[in-house]
Amino acid sequence: MYAYPDENTSDVGSKNLYEIKGAILAASSASSEALGKEVGVVTLSPKLSSAVPAFASSDKVVRDTKSDEVQQQLICSFETFDTLTLTLVMPADFTECTHIMLAGEVKMLLDFVFASVDDVVVQEDAYRTLLDSIFEKFFQLCFNQEDRLSSFLASLSDKHHKRELLSVSQRTISDELLSLETMSSSPNDTQLDPLYIVGSCYFVSGSLVLSHLNSEYTKQIVRYMVLMGFDDQKKGDSEVVVMEEVYLEVQRNAFGLLENKSNKTRTPHTLIVVTRRMSSICLLIRTRVSTLKQQYDCDYILYHIRNSMDRISSDRINVDFINHLIPMENTQQSPRQRLLQDVLVHYMVIDGSDGVVITNRSNAKTVQKQNLENRFVRVVELIREMLLAKKCEERSSSVTEYGMCFQDAENFDGRTVKYWVVGRLMERSEFYICYEEGIPMNIIEAASRLGTNVYY
Repeated sequence: MYAYPDENTSDVGSKNLYEIKGAILAASSASSEALGKEVGVVTLSPKLSSAVPAFASSDKVVRDTKSDEVQQQLICSFETFDTLTLTLVMPADFTECTHIMLAGEVKMLLDFVFASVDDVVVQEDAYRTLLDSIFEKFFQLCFNQEDRLSSFLASLSDKHHKRELLSVSQRTISDELLSLETMSSSPNDTQLDPLYIVGSCYFVSGSLVLSHLNSEYTKQIVRYMVLMGFDDQKKGDSEVVVMEEVYLEVQRNAFGLLENKSNKTRTPHTLIVVTRRMSSICLLIRTRVSTLKQQYDCDYILYHIRNSMDRISSDRINVDFINHLIPMENTQQSPRQRLLQDVLVHYMVIDGSDGVVITNRSNAKTVQKQNLENRFVRVVELIREMLLAKKCEERSSSVTEYGMCFQDAENFDGRTVKYWVVGRLMERSEFYICYEEGIPMNIIEAASRLGTNVYY
């Protein structure tokens, strides 16, 4: 069992709360069994020392002047996990709906940070520091700073964060990634587990701008940042990097937070998320070299990505690019050889339809990429008109895929490159893929499967 605060706390009020934790847990358990609910609220009226923080408004507090004790209502919200029950003591002047909402949000936050809360409770000593910091911040929001609590509650709404795409020049974080790769490898494992940069986010005007994450994941990050105090624009001297260590085991979801205070300028904070399982628009796929002892092809990687990927719709063209490639393993190949094996997959949204652009890293210059996207969009519009027109014709209803080819000149060596755009019309959606001639077919096939919802 994990309890906050613990018995070693030096605060008098916290010690009093710790002493009555048995009564709190018993009341929550009894209420849960009696009501047959997984979520609920129970009210207690214990006698506590006056050193206990003011949990309730004045009309719910009775003071004994002889013993200097306070009798006040403690509202305990409880929410059950698979095999655990989370019980929270909160202010009595909050509405019951607020109590239940906060209990549910704390449960979701713990699921987001730890993935398996059961394992965390079993290994309480290893996770106590992080658990204590989370609950300390949470109770500060509840009891001491109503404005911060309203900010926490506002994170439940989509209005708290903007959903527009932000075109930014992403700064290199190779040092952080290098240390993270070291952390994610065990002494008995000769292969470093690959990580993928899937998006960058910015704090702008007090709001967290995330354009690459699905709505639920975005809300969880906002809640975590609010709890840890990183949403305060007055702290404009720190760069925040949120990283998720990814392992091949599906259940592993270790969460780490690094703070780099080297940036002393008053610029918006940068939030970079590194993961393999998170939903995103942008995916960085690296083709494997045959020298690795243990190989996982792109289909295997995309299978895990697809398990948690949600579609993001928009009325405008949304495109974002990753400007930095992170080496996944040490090889004896020259930089030029490694360069040609790197492939960028860009998820795009075009008038409600999805598309993917696949090009070699050698064609990664910004101006050239922008020209390529413009050509891609124009060709997609032509293919889309043709497919929709054929769909309306009864005799041609069997036409569900169409491709077109165009050429693009690269400035750095002057050679002409051919690109194919293939559109596929499904029953309720459409998908377009643009790829350079010479791209490995397994990459193209993996992107096609990803776009046409083969992996679920």
